[in-house]
Amino acid sequence: MGVLTDIAQRFGVCLLYHATFDAVPSDISARLDNVAPAVLHDQLTTLRRDFTFVSVDELAEAPRRTGLAAVTFDDGYRCVIEQALPVLADLQIPATIYINGKAFNGEAGWRDKVRYLIENDLVEAFEAEMHGIENPRDKTFYRYSKDFCNDSRWVETEIDRFLDRHRIEFDLDHYQFDSADWIVEHPLLNYGNHSHSHYVLASLTPEQQYDEIDRPRRWLTEHDVGSVSEIFSMPFGGVDDFNDATVRILTELGYRGMLLTRARLQPDAVEFMGLPVLERIMPRSGPIAEKLTNAAESSVIEN
Repeated sequence: MGVLTDIAQRFGVCLLYHATFDAVPSDISARLDNVAPAVLHDQLTTLRRDFTFVSVDELAEAPRRTGLAAVTFDDGYRCVIEQALPVLADLQIPATIYINGKAFNGEAGWRDKVRYLIENDLVEAFEAEMHGIENPRDKTFYRYSKDFCNDSRWVETEIDRFLDRHRIEFDLDHYQFDSADWIVEHPLLNYGNHSHSHYVLASLTPEQQYDEIDRPRRWLTEHDVGSVSEIFSMPFGGVDDFNDATVRILTELGYRGMLLTRARLQPDAVEFMGLPVLERIMPRSGPIAEKLTNAAESSVIEN
């Protein structure tokens, strides 16, 4: 029995991708999760031999997830339509694209600003001038900037002030969906909510969290997007990235589950604080069998 056959008999899998550039633009290359289209094709082809691909909502609702797989893309990168959709169409695999509402206002994502500082060796200069941002666990700038102890809105404000003080022009071409034209109708695609600004929700007040979750929900409704996921994609996807207020808001707004990203698999439906949860793994560019093997070894069922 092959490794993936054994895993498929014990687990389901939900894959998380972000960008799918053939060549990543240099201004956002720092810490960007990118899987080239050819690698994506190879990974999905490999998994298709042992798994049946379904939508993420179908996977989340399945009482037994063994042998099932789903594909998701977070952040709404335009290259997913341009370069990943042909791969999905060739393999006839459905996928859900989770969008950030802020991008439709023509605003750059704050994580792209973080990457810009890293890519242009500006982190030390920024740290010398920043105020109200802590690094209590001795993390790298990339990581402590998204720590729940730091208000994500304030981190972005401080970065904007730094760029403005030094008259640094940040390219607003953030490579994400910036108009409803990118929401293409396709039988293999549906769309979902990944929050308005991709902030760490646990760093915000309940009122701010509600706004972050509700704004893209309303945008998807108002723009008559044909197929909308009822599963919420949690920004960053860790257990420290949301709190009780987040779950209450998701339940109030009618979401039927949430996606976490902890490199885990699970055979059955589970709940976290009363809301159904689906775990995801990020395959990146390594061997897909090795990624699933590591995820299977670390997976636990949490009730």
